[in-house]
Amino acid sequence: MAGLDDVTKRQIAAAVFLGLVAVKAHHIVFNSGEGESLVAVWLALDAVYLLALKLSKTKRLMFSWIVTLGLFAILVLVDVAVVFGLTGNELVASVSDSFVSNSKQQFVGSGQVPLDSSHIQGSHLVKVVPPTIAKLNPNNAKHCISSSTVSSISINLQIKGTPPYTIDYEAITLDGKVKQFSNVSIASPAGSENKRGVALYPIVVTSPGLYRLTGLRDSTGMQGRVLDSLTEISACPDASWLVADPAHRTIDKCVDEEYGFSVKVKAAGPVQVFYSRKVGSEDVVMRLETNPGDDANNESTDIARRIWTGDETVTEKLREKIQAIKPKTTTISAMFKPETPGAYFFKLLYVMDGQNNTVVFPDPNSPPLATSTLTGNIVSAADRKPDIFVIDTHSHPSIRFAKSEAAKIRALVPGSSVKEGIATNLPIIIENAGSPPYTFKFSHSESLENAQANKYTMTWTQISDSAHFNIPATLPGIYTLHSVEDTHCKGTVGTPFENIVHQTFPPTISISAEAIEQSCVGTIGALVNVSLTGDAPFWIDYDEVYKGVRTRRTAKVNKLRDSLSFKPVLPGTYVYEFQEVGDATYTEGIPIDNVSITQIIHPQSEARFTNPQKLTRCIGDSATLPVTLSGSGPWKLTYEIIFETHKERVTLDRVEKSYLEIETPKFAAAGSYVVDLIEITDANGCSWLLETPDVGIEVLAQRPSGAFTCPKVVNLLEGDSVVLPIGLTGRQPFNVKYVKKENPGQVFELKGLTDRDSVRVNAAGTYEISEVSDMYCAGTARPVECQVKTIPRPRLEISAKEYETSSAEGVLVRQSICQGVDDGFEVLASGKAPFAISYTIDATDLATGQTHRLATKQDTSGGRVARIPLLTDTPNTYTYSFTHITDDNYKKPNNGAKAPLKLRQTILSRPNAVFVDGREKVFQCLGDNPEDTNSAVSIKLQGTAPFSLTLELKHENHPREVIRLNNINSNIHNFKPPTLSSTGKYGIQLVSISDATGCERVFDREDAASVISVAVSDVARIASLNKESVCVGDILSYTLQGTPPFTVTYEFDGVKQESVQIVDPLLTLYAAEPGTVKIAQVCNHMNCCTKPADLTTKVYNLPTAIVDGGEDRIEDIREGDETVIGIDFLGTPPFSFTYSRLDLSQASGSKSNKKASMSEESFTITNVETHHYDITTSQEGLFRVTAVYDKFCGFPRVPQAMGSANAVLKGAKKGAGGKE
Repeated sequence: MAGLDDVTKRQIAAAVFLGLVAVKAHHIVFNSGEGESLVAVWLALDAVYLLALKLSKTKRLMFSWIVTLGLFAILVLVDVAVVFGLTGNELVASVSDSFVSNSKQQFVGSGQVPLDSSHIQGSHLVKVVPPTIAKLNPNNAKHCISSSTVSSISINLQIKGTPPYTIDYEAITLDGKVKQFSNVSIASPAGSENKRGVALYPIVVTSPGLYRLTGLRDSTGMQGRVLDSLTEISACPDASWLVADPAHRTIDKCVDEEYGFSVKVKAAGPVQVFYSRKVGSEDVVMRLETNPGDDANNESTDIARRIWTGDETVTEKLREKIQAIKPKTTTISAMFKPETPGAYFFKLLYVMDGQNNTVVFPDPNSPPLATSTLTGNIVSAADRKPDIFVIDTHSHPSIRFAKSEAAKIRALVPGSSVKEGIATNLPIIIENAGSPPYTFKFSHSESLENAQANKYTMTWTQISDSAHFNIPATLPGIYTLHSVEDTHCKGTVGTPFENIVHQTFPPTISISAEAIEQSCVGTIGALVNVSLTGDAPFWIDYDEVYKGVRTRRTAKVNKLRDSLSFKPVLPGTYVYEFQEVGDATYTEGIPIDNVSITQIIHPQSEARFTNPQKLTRCIGDSATLPVTLSGSGPWKLTYEIIFETHKERVTLDRVEKSYLEIETPKFAAAGSYVVDLIEITDANGCSWLLETPDVGIEVLAQRPSGAFTCPKVVNLLEGDSVVLPIGLTGRQPFNVKYVKKENPGQVFELKGLTDRDSVRVNAAGTYEISEVSDMYCAGTARPVECQVKTIPRPRLEISAKEYETSSAEGVLVRQSICQGVDDGFEVLASGKAPFAISYTIDATDLATGQTHRLATKQDTSGGRVARIPLLTDTPNTYTYSFTHITDDNYKKPNNGAKAPLKLRQTILSRPNAVFVDGREKVFQCLGDNPEDTNSAVSIKLQGTAPFSLTLELKHENHPREVIRLNNINSNIHNFKPPTLSSTGKYGIQLVSISDATGCERVFDREDAASVISVAVSDVARIASLNKESVCVGDILSYTLQGTPPFTVTYEFDGVKQESVQIVDPLLTLYAAEPGTVKIAQVCNHMNCCTKPADLTTKVYNLPTAIVDGGEDRIEDIREGDETVIGIDFLGTPPFSFTYSRLDLSQASGSKSNKKASMSEESFTITNVETHHYDITTSQEGLFRVTAVYDKFCGFPRVPQAMGSANAVLKGAKKGAGGKE
């Protein structure tokens, strides 16, 4: 700057100064830094600027060092005033206050006296240490103890404070004994510091019972606060199957046979047992539960409640809790009826008691059970083997003959070496075979009539290890099956249950022969006609004798009558000697006695059966056989009807046509018949023996029969069909006609059935077969009925006790309840358990009326009663629509069912109250206008009028006051606190509210919205901190209440003085001379004025106050505790004094709030008639006596000069002047 002129230097100096001002303004606007650091920065800038200005040697700006230091001092005052917002008077006072502040800080650190005065001695520093608070089991967690699963548990103890601690707690065991645990040490976890905070500490217990914390002490031995809580620890629930023989856990049962099983549970309160029932790949989870009212009605429980064997100090309420968690042994029973064969596995999954403790029984061989849906305390019984029992279900066996055809046995042959008849085997089949051996019963009767009349010649009971076997039949007649059973189950008899056994006879033969001749050659051979009886095929042994040579030959004959043509090649005499004949039964052969033939030849005519096929007829039927004739007619035809050993020959004369039908007589006996054409004679009188094939007719002894074979009533599901078993005997296929007895005019017909077919029907009723026929004969329908009943679909009902009324739409209306109240109702199901109940939940908004779907749920119930929980968390109208119900019969819902069952409940909203004015409000001019709405707090009430509201009013220095307001009929209530005796901050806390619905809401004290802070600034008020008289040289102090600035009018010795305008809430008058000063009026900035009544002070000499014997005492107390500060007076009673409290918590705040931290609370105590006074306080701070008064005088004198007072009291009769 050496090359610049002075004008430029001055311009630069001005620019730099303005720049410094701009920097300081920027700091103020943007709050850059705390107060003291900001002052330090500004002073450094100011010092650099003045030093640079001094060194620049600029004309008109060249100041001496004294002037430069003076300018620096001015800048210091300006900077401090700007940063801390001080006025002129405050600025001067702050300089002096800094010395006082330093002395206070020095006192706090070293214990020296803050004010060196003989009139006020001693001080009392109170430090409030936060309390130690503890709560046992803060989260109300559920616990249980069991010797087999959980031998000990840890209960969380939450402590807020500084460790280590010592606690006391007590336990009330299940037998009612009270155990005390004292001086239990609680230390910090290893590696952690003993710092104040909130931590959880485990308390290990080994027995169930009631536990509660009774005492708490910190490391200093001071008692802490114990939050009342009671922890209930019950015995873990247990369950096990009750099996008759634990070593054999498999129970054999038959299909449709009921089995009652039970589970033994030991638990507290109502119990739910969950188990799985698995058959094949189907695994169903079922539930068994005790009735919630069983325990209340249990006589032994009532006796246990009346008879108490524990400590008599236990209250009745705790006794009831002990009874509630004491385990009780209960047996839950259920029935099971298997409908299909197989192994049903019943396995316990988990058990849940009334205390929300769940014990899970894991199975290492099965996937782990999903416990995400379980709530409460979950315990795994990992060491316990899976508890399983098995119901092995067996089918009912069914027995029948394997064949429906008749069997045959041989008769004795005269002269044979075989002395007995040969038995035949009747094959038997056992269907639905279970566990062998099989015991079956059958009998023999001589005829079908005797069998139908239950007249048996013999009855047998036999045992077989196989399901396929034979029974020997040695007698002809009817064999009938009666019953069968295996190791586990009795069975049924199927069809065919009867078998006919025929007696067969040895074959016989009748032989006739004729020569075979040609007109031109003569005899060329012999035609031998054989007529046989017996069972084809036949064989005939004969010897051909030619020229003394005998040759044995065998002829095969497949029918009862045949012709053997013997045409030897060589000429000569041939003799044919017949030796033996045999058939299918008598394979060894029967001798033929002295039968021989020779060759005789005839020319031959012809007659033959048109369709020579074997026929089948039944007893009582006849047969028509068509015959075709050829040659010269008319003819005479001879034929034979052969049955066993009986032959009937019939000759038809003069047959004119070449086509003839032979009608047989009705067959009177069962067996094999043969119709054989024997001889035909033409018109020329020539006869020929016929060699055409004969026709066999099998006559059945038993006509076809049929009947339904329903062993029991057949159950039919709606919309489904069922199969009705029928028993058919005869030769399939069958034609069956049946009727429904409820509508006999309608006949149902089925064609082409086999003996294994059945009838399918889809309607309930009583069915009976009316006609039956097989491929040969019409049969007999046995009058056996088969009854079909429809199983009704499952239904759902709601008991009348669960609802109040029913709406016009048929909706059941349940009683309305308040929001948050647990509720539920029971539904009654009819059908076959388990049930699956589907329902929807719709919510209707109470305000808008709009309805929306909340959820669709399904509940599974193992019994006929299911409890449905109700939603109560949100106020709405909830409609529960039960859409479907399925049971073990109807596993699919009925989509065509009638309108769903509905239940409706309205959840009433709990009333609410909200402060309209926000979190804070200020009352101005309080007491000046009682109708002023600014002196009221507006509360918005939500709900149904009238309301009842409970509030708490709390001044920061006074106890709480409970206020109850009833019959509030408006939704906006202006609450005017009834008593606001002091200015300052009040807290108005919402406690509870109820409305016309009866619902109540209790407000959480931790909710900031439930409290409003009211700053009471009434009309400007003035109160003297002195008695009516003070002493010369003292400052008369008056506290002002209201909003500054204040205007105070006063009189001295009866003369009105100039009004004093001040900002501080403290008016000080310097008593320069004795006299009487009277405050006439005080007004605040809103011109809210009051005229104090006789606020007069007279100036006398000075008293003395000694705090705690004149010592500076430091004392620690807990939050909520109190201490006593003792003050001794020297002077003439009565005494009055003013003491102050320096808030240490404010003093430790931000340095930018230094002005606030240095402020003190002042309190005035008057009319102390003794020379000692105790102050009881629970607040933290530095307590000092700032002023003391006796009957005449007060102290202290004003420590600063006379000009520091707002006004000076002098004896002049004019106004003494005052300053702001």
